[in-house]
Amino acid sequence: MAERTLEQRVATLEQEVAALKHNRENSNSKKNWLSAVLGRFKGNADFAEVARVGQQMRETGRLPDDPPAPKEAP
Repeated sequence: MAERTLEQRVATLEQEVAALKHNRENSNSKKNWLSAVLGRFKGNADFAEVARVGQQMRETGRLPDDPPAPKEAP
């Protein structure tokens, strides 16, 4: 296989970049991704439980099943 010149390699890269730009401009990725996932877990009992446990952990700094912290002696 013959070695390609720097000019040939740059030309190939330029073509590939142009193709990537074209694909990106014509893809559906411009849609707001958040709109696609909002409400996806609405009414899901498992997700509601995960959210509840997460809130409890943020408020207490502990997992629900953690044993109680030992009390300090006076």
